Amino acid sequence: MKEIVVSYEKQRRDFLNKLISNVGEIVEEKHRIVCTIRQDLLEKKPSDFYILNLMGVRAYFGLVTDVINYYGLDKPVDYIFDGITFDKPIKLYASYCNIEFVNCTFINSAINVYTADMITLENNTYINCDPIFLSTKSIVDINQLNIINENLIDKCNADETSLGIDVITKQTNIINTDVDANCISIKAKNLYIYDTTAKACNVYLDAEKITIEQSLLAAQEKMVIVNPEYASLVKTDNGITSIMGNEQEHSKSFTITKKN
Repeated sequence: MKEIVVSYEKQRRDFLNKLISNVGEIVEEKHRIVCTIRQDLLEKKPSDFYILNLMGVRAYFGLVTDVINYYGLDKPVDYIFDGITFDKPIKLYASYCNIEFVNCTFINSAINVYTADMITLENNTYINCDPIFLSTKSIVDINQLNIINENLIDKCNADETSLGIDVITKQTNIINTDVDANCISIKAKNLYIYDTTAKACNVYLDAEKITIEQSLLAAQEKMVIVNPEYASLVKTDNGITSIMGNEQEHSKSFTITKKN
């Protein structure tokens, strides 16, 4: 019987394909592993939701650590949704990996995050989406949420303030973004807002450190800021209102300007 010899590289590639969720093309780079999602693979299982179970290599540490190290596959994993159309809500379960939604179109959709490490939303389009478009559904925090170059305004909804954000993270970055929302609720260890205009009926910010630069943040009905060390934060039409306590509540629109 002829002996079949399987090369190290083939064994390594086969092992990698077993570790990474089968939703797209997998490319290994020097310092990371990238899976670019394919639209047709998302449509394989008919359902009322897109159920995304996405795993990074480190999710398997403790089970096959020696094999991962043998093949030199201990690298960050990025799942990139580029130009994908989502026409129903998403249930996202992501362990030890980074998720990027770039140039996507969300129609009648929402992102419900159950577990995740880092999520990035960049340059997407939103049409008739759920009132709370992005939300966390678990007590496990997202390590980092990035909202970059976004226009979080529902293009075809009669109520332009329909979109909303309700998340718990360790770090939230909102950069070069316009938001017209029903509600903005962000609880984070660190919150960074730069070059952003955000308007909502209700705004709730709870963070140990809040940095807001070159941005406007306005609440039509109520804004609550929970931060133990912020002072001289709020600027209204009538002048400066200082934030001195752990929690402040306001019942009128106002703008947050750059912290001195």
